[in-house]
Amino acid sequence: MSKEKLQNILLVEDDPFLSNIYKEKLSQAGYKVRSVGAVKPALELINSEKPDLILLDIMLIGSLNGYVVLEKVKEDKKLQDIIVIMLSNLSDPKEKMKARDLGADEYIIKIENTPEEVLDIITDTFKKKFK
Repeated sequence: MSKEKLQNILLVEDDPFLSNIYKEKLSQAGYKVRSVGAVKPALELINSEKPDLILLDIMLIGSLNGYVVLEKVKEDKKLQDIIVIMLSNLSDPKEKMKARDLGADEYIIKIENTPEEVLDIITDTFKKKFK
């Protein structure tokens, strides 16, 4: 990943409505955004494209969840520098702690943040990681 500029974002969100909102907002901000709604295609894209940042929901289509993606990314030496921001409606502090323990760079609760605020958090997280 280039430390100068965040360019490629993978959005892993199974709600088509929310996915479209976030994809539109991020694209308008100049990012190249790919989106998927399940673990398997997310892992395939991460391995083939190595995005700069992953915006990752916890609850996804199928029996696997976003924590599986987070664990695989942070365990792989070729991928572990990818910024991972969890984007969930699970507001239990235990969920946030679990995500941090597994290596998430940030945890955003969807219902508490507008898409504009999510964009600001993405920008701030990138700057903090590479200042």
